[in-house]
Amino acid sequence: MSKMFKDGYVKVNDVNLHYVTKGEGKLMLFLHGFPYFWFTWHHQLEEFSKDYRV
Repeated sequence: MSKMFKDGYVKVNDVNLHYVTKGEGKLMLFLHGFPYFWFTWHHQLEEFSKDYRV
């Protein structure tokens, strides 16, 4: 897995949300629910970051 993922937090309605991003271009958004976390999408993030900001 690439080490080029970037992460951060954004506050939405008093809730801090964690995000991970990679790539450039049009945005493609992946969402998960509890109890999963961003790593659930690591293969898809690698592949689609070639053409999109994911």
